[in-house]
Formats: sequence, structure tokens, C-alpha cells
Amino acid sequence: MITSESEASRVLNRYNRVDEHIAASVDEALDDLLGTPVVEAFYAYLLDIGVSRNDLAGKVKLLCSALDSTFEESSPTIQRAIARRLYAKLGIGFVPIEGAGLPEYIRQASKMKV
Repeated sequence: MITSESEASRVLNRYNRVDEHIAASVDEALDDLLGTPVVEAFYAYLLDIGVSRNDLAGKVKLLCSALDSTFEESSPTIQRAIARRLYAKLGIGFVPIEGAGLPEYIRQASKMKV
């Protein structure tokens, strides 16, 4: 429970730091795993469904749905790779969580002291 304005500010700063690294983490993980042409095609698909690169932090569930529908069984691996990149950018040690997707990893990162 947030009990003071300064604590609220710290929590907001954590969320902002996480959000600012999500798009870069998606870029890097997808490029490393799939290559630039696939990344460009995937971003075109995201635009078709109303998600721009700048919107990724606020539309993580849509991003994950797009990953699921596009990459099917590979989606959990891709989501973990994105989470690994995000955690590295935040200076947080990454520990895989059985069955967790990107939204869960982002929630965990937001709770950690960054």
C-alpha cells in the first residue's frame, strides 16, 4: 500500500522506467531471434491492428496476442527473450517463471527496486 507522496513517486518512476525500455527490448529480442525483415513485417502487422511501436508499453496484452497468433508455439520463448532484455536494461537479474508471459514479467519488474 502506498502511504506517502514520495512513495507514490517512486512507484511511478519504476513504472516509467519499465515502460521506456519495453519497445527497445521488443526490437532487440525480435531482431536477434527472427531478423530484421521479420521484425519489420511484424511491426506492419501491429500497425494494422492499431498498435504502434510507441504504444507497446500500454498495449502489452495486444502485443502478446499478436505474438501468439503470429508465432504460435514460439511465442512464450519470444516473450521470455523480450523479458530478459527488459530486465537487463533495468539491471535486474532475470529468473524464468514457469508459465509466465511478458505481462507477468513486466509486473514483476515494476515491483522490483529499479
